[in-house]
Amino acid sequence: MQFSTNGFYTVIKKWWHALINVGIDENTSLFDRKRVHLINGIGFISSTFYVINFFRYIYAPSMVYECIVAFICNLIPIFINYKKKYGFACHYYCTFNIAWYLFLGVTAGTVDYSDFIFIPSSVAAMIFFRELRISIIYFILNLVSFGLVRYSHTIMKPVFQFKGQEDLAFSDLFTVFLMVFLIVIYFRFENSTQEKSLEERNKIVEEKNKDILDSINYAKRIQTALLKEEERVSMHLPDHFILFKPKDIVSGDFYWALEKEGYLYIAAVDCTGHGVPGGFMSMLGVAFLNEITADTKLLTPAEILDRLRGKILKELGQTGEANESKDGMDISLLRVNLETRETQWSGANNPLWYLMKGEMKEVTADKQPIGHFPVMKPFTNHTIVPEKDSIIYLFSDGYADQFGGIKGKKFKYKQLQEKLLAISHQPLAEQKLILDETLKNWKGNLEQVDDVLIIGIKV
Repeated sequence: MQFSTNGFYTVIKKWWHALINVGIDENTSLFDRKRVHLINGIGFISSTFYVINFFRYIYAPSMVYECIVAFICNLIPIFINYKKKYGFACHYYCTFNIAWYLFLGVTAGTVDYSDFIFIPSSVAAMIFFRELRISIIYFILNLVSFGLVRYSHTIMKPVFQFKGQEDLAFSDLFTVFLMVFLIVIYFRFENSTQEKSLEERNKIVEEKNKDILDSINYAKRIQTALLKEEERVSMHLPDHFILFKPKDIVSGDFYWALEKEGYLYIAAVDCTGHGVPGGFMSMLGVAFLNEITADTKLLTPAEILDRLRGKILKELGQTGEANESKDGMDISLLRVNLETRETQWSGANNPLWYLMKGEMKEVTADKQPIGHFPVMKPFTNHTIVPEKDSIIYLFSDGYADQFGGIKGKKFKYKQLQEKLLAISHQPLAEQKLILDETLKNWKGNLEQVDDVLIIGIKV
């Protein structure tokens, strides 16, 4: 029969793995696994060591009793771990080590080197407990015990003496080196295991992250297809700009436009949330607006908002109950007669600004969202007769709510109005660039907090 080194190593590794995992199951935390491995490893090897000493010193009764007691006491923490009392096993191990080697050091005299075991024992205590206070207590107890043993050697003679006792000193030194070895191996083994586990988890996370990002990017393609390109919003749209900056890959803000019977409808919409949830709401919003305006009747902005709210309430099942969806949207909806420039507007929470003769005017929105609200009223329809070259601004709250500046505060609507007034003499394409650059400078290194949407139209 041929002896296989690899086969022998595999058996030993399997046996050792089974021993150190006594008391561990799938619910055991990583921290508990670490200390169980160390206690079980030291316990099994120490018990084996005392079995060997039992037969070496079979002729010395005191040593035989010592080996029996130590053998049993070193197996007890393993049994405690088996019962899943991990913290108690750690306390037992530290207390037994101090008491046992204090007894041996005092009674065996200077020929015994068991007092050196207090050094690795104090290190093990630091590994076993998260609480620094407990680790310090055991460290001090080990230090005091070491001092007591050394002091006892100067004031008393050994209690137990037997033939070959000098050889026991080498056994004690072996135990010290063994404990240090186990602690080092413990760290190397645990770190290697954790690194391997972490690499596997990272690989899984990366794969899942790639799948998620692929799905989100595909959703972006769908959303982009639903949102008309700025230059294709209308063939007859006057001079205009659309500043659209999603916070994430997909956006909860969206713009919508429709040309119908000589009228242009254009809206700036801010859905609940951003990212994927906001993206879903934005696609619902686009679909509902298209469905509502497919009616042969030419609807006012207020009528469209009323119908849009009705669809959101119905399709999302919103009745006002506490546990139901609170999703909805804020919207600023404009209708422009492309021939006469007569303008109608209606808004849910978001107002309308228009610049006429160097003065910024505001039309207040109804303080209710497109969604359930405690008191829901019909939306108000406003008629505006702007003078030639007036500029109308539709927007969501993302720009004004962006944190930044020296003090890390919100940009706010007042500052946005002042900025629009300051650049009102610039062409609208240039205004878009200035607003974009202003936002970047204001934000600095801070994260963008929300989707940003501003539409400017010269009428």
